[in-house]
Amino acid sequence: MTQEPNETDILLGVFLEEATDLLDAMSVLMQQWVVDLKNTSLLVDLKRHLHTFKGGARMMNQGSLSTLAHQSESLCDSIIAPNTQAQKKDYDLLFAVQDRMHAIVECLKHQSTLPGIDDLGRAILAH
Repeated sequence: MTQEPNETDILLGVFLEEATDLLDAMSVLMQQWVVDLKNTSLLVDLKRHLHTFKGGARMMNQGSLSTLAHQSESLCDSIIAPNTQAQKKDYDLLFAVQDRMHAIVECLKHQSTLPGIDDLGRAILAH
Protein backbone atom coordinates (compact mmCIF):
# COMPACT_ATOMS: atom_id res chain seq x y z
CA MET A 1 0.00 0.00 0.00
CA THR A 2 1.48 3.33 -1.02
CA GLN A 3 1.18 6.37 1.16
CA GLU A 4 -0.45 9.48 -0.30
CA PRO A 5 1.92 12.45 -0.38
CA ASN A 6 1.12 15.07 2.23
CA GLU A 7 0.92 18.80 1.55
CA THR A 8 4.52 19.37 2.62
CA ASP A 9 5.77 16.71 0.21
CA ILE A 10 3.73 18.23 -2.62
CA LEU A 11 5.03 21.73 -1.89
CA LEU A 12 8.59 20.43 -1.66
CA GLY A 13 8.16 18.77 -5.04
CA VAL A 14 6.93 22.04 -6.56
CA PHE A 15 9.82 23.93 -4.96
CA LEU A 16 12.39 21.43 -6.21
CA GLU A 17 11.00 21.64 -9.74
CA GLU A 18 11.10 25.44 -9.68
CA ALA A 19 14.55 25.43 -8.08
CA THR A 20 15.86 23.16 -10.84
CA ASP A 21 14.42 25.46 -13.51
CA LEU A 22 15.97 28.51 -11.83
CA LEU A 23 19.34 26.80 -11.52
CA ASP A 24 19.21 25.87 -15.20
CA ALA A 25 18.45 29.49 -16.11
CA MET A 26 21.27 30.70 -13.85
CA SER A 27 23.64 28.25 -15.52
CA VAL A 28 22.85 29.75 -18.93
CA LEU A 29 23.46 33.25 -17.59
CA MET A 30 26.75 32.17 -16.04
CA GLN A 31 27.87 30.61 -19.34
CA GLN A 32 27.11 33.88 -21.10
CA TRP A 33 28.70 36.01 -18.41
CA VAL A 34 32.05 34.20 -18.36
CA VAL A 35 32.44 35.11 -22.04
CA ASP A 36 31.68 38.80 -21.35
CA LEU A 37 32.40 39.76 -17.74
CA LYS A 38 31.59 43.40 -18.52
CA ASN A 39 27.96 42.52 -19.28
CA THR A 40 26.34 43.49 -15.98
CA SER A 41 22.83 43.02 -17.37
CA LEU A 42 23.46 39.28 -17.07
CA LEU A 43 24.21 39.76 -13.37
CA VAL A 44 21.00 41.73 -12.94
CA ASP A 45 19.09 38.78 -14.42
CA LEU A 46 21.08 36.37 -12.26
CA LYS A 47 20.22 38.40 -9.17
CA ARG A 48 16.51 38.28 -10.10
CA HIS A 49 16.66 34.47 -10.31
CA LEU A 50 18.53 34.32 -7.01
CA HIS A 51 15.84 36.46 -5.39
CA THR A 52 13.09 34.13 -6.62
CA PHE A 53 15.12 31.10 -5.50
CA LYS A 54 15.67 32.66 -2.07
CA GLY A 55 11.94 33.25 -1.57
CA GLY A 56 11.05 29.69 -2.48
CA ALA A 57 13.74 28.29 -0.22
CA ARG A 58 12.59 30.47 2.64
CA MET A 59 8.96 29.34 2.21
CA MET A 60 10.14 25.72 2.39
CA ASN A 61 12.23 26.37 5.52
CA GLN A 62 15.42 25.60 3.64
CA GLY A 63 17.62 28.02 5.54
CA SER A 64 20.94 27.11 3.96
CA LEU A 65 19.59 27.60 0.44
CA SER A 66 17.88 30.84 1.36
CA THR A 67 21.01 32.17 3.06
CA LEU A 68 23.25 31.20 0.17
CA ALA A 69 20.91 32.83 -2.36
CA HIS A 70 20.76 35.99 -0.24
CA GLN A 71 24.54 36.15 0.07
CA SER A 72 24.81 35.64 -3.69
CA GLU A 73 22.44 38.53 -4.32
CA SER A 74 24.72 40.72 -2.22
CA LEU A 75 27.73 39.47 -4.16
CA CYS A 76 26.00 40.40 -7.43
CA ASP A 77 25.32 43.87 -6.03
CA SER A 78 28.99 44.34 -5.17
CA ILE A 79 30.08 43.24 -8.65
CA ILE A 80 27.49 45.47 -10.36
CA ALA A 81 28.42 48.50 -8.24
CA PRO A 82 29.66 51.57 -10.09
CA ASN A 83 33.41 51.76 -10.67
CA THR A 84 33.72 48.00 -10.24
CA GLN A 85 34.98 45.64 -12.90
CA ALA A 86 34.07 42.00 -12.70
CA GLN A 87 37.00 39.64 -12.46
CA LYS A 88 37.33 35.93 -13.23
CA LYS A 89 37.50 35.30 -9.46
CA ASP A 90 34.00 36.82 -9.14
CA TYR A 91 32.74 34.39 -11.75
CA ASP A 92 34.52 31.50 -10.00
CA LEU A 93 32.87 32.36 -6.68
CA LEU A 94 29.39 32.69 -8.17
CA PHE A 95 29.93 29.46 -10.08
CA ALA A 96 30.92 27.69 -6.84
CA VAL A 97 27.78 29.06 -5.17
CA GLN A 98 25.56 27.88 -8.00
CA ASP A 99 27.22 24.47 -7.93
CA ARG A 100 26.58 24.16 -4.18
CA MET A 101 22.97 25.27 -4.57
CA HIS A 102 22.54 22.59 -7.19
CA ALA A 103 24.11 20.01 -4.86
CA ILE A 104 21.75 21.00 -2.04
CA VAL A 105 18.72 20.72 -4.32
CA GLU A 106 19.85 17.26 -5.43
CA CYS A 107 20.30 16.20 -1.80
CA LEU A 108 16.79 17.42 -1.02
CA LYS A 109 15.45 15.40 -3.95
CA HIS A 110 17.16 12.26 -2.69
CA GLN A 111 16.62 13.01 1.00
CA SER A 112 20.34 12.83 1.73
CA THR A 113 22.59 14.91 3.95
CA LEU A 114 22.93 18.49 2.80
CA PRO A 115 26.39 19.97 2.18
CA GLY A 116 27.35 22.98 4.26
CA ILE A 117 27.59 26.53 3.03
CA ASP A 118 29.86 28.15 5.61
CA ASP A 119 32.93 28.10 3.36
CA LEU A 120 31.09 29.95 0.60
CA GLY A 121 29.57 32.41 3.06
CA ARG A 122 33.05 33.25 4.33
CA ALA A 123 34.34 33.65 0.77
CA ILE A 124 31.47 35.99 -0.11
CA LEU A 125 32.02 38.06 3.03
CA ALA A 126 35.75 38.28 2.25
CA HIS A 127 34.92 39.50 -1.25
